[in-house]
Amino acid sequence: MDTNFLDRRSFLLLSATGAAGCLYAAFRFARSGPRSLAALSAQAGPFGMGDAAAKAGLVPARLADGSYEISADAVEVGQSAVLAAGGIPLLLIRGEKSARIFNATCTHLGCLVRWDAASQRFLCPCHGGTYDADGKVISGPPPAALLEHKTETAGGKIRFTVA
Repeated sequence: MDTNFLDRRSFLLLSATGAAGCLYAAFRFARSGPRSLAALSAQAGPFGMGDAAAKAGLVPARLADGSYEISADAVEVGQSAVLAAGGIPLLLIRGEKSARIFNATCTHLGCLVRWDAASQRFLCPCHGGTYDADGKVISGPPPAALLEHKTETAGGKIRFTVA
């Protein structure tokens, strides 16, 4: 028996198996469609800020009613900070008289977005997604806006809920 025939046959079999696997993965990716914010938050997994954030006052306290509270002095006016509440990464944007808190998970593939104060936009470093100051998609692949959480500022405290 010709050993070249067996080698060629094995090569073709392995090539066909590899191609089928790649096509299957591409099909599954193309068919998955947009993901919900809840699914993306769950996909992001546990998110903790660590000791440095706790010392800086960036870990919000959980209140009895399930909401969270943080000192308004923890973030300077015009600046942003990453927070963790309920295992979800959040971005706090501090204004002069109010604060806004958004889910920091990009709605495309779950990367963490960052706030660019100069352009007043959220930027996703993974695939170039851009959101405006209200969390609405401006450009890139994100299928949906960033989720904004209900926030109240009073008495030197920022209080918010994570839905």
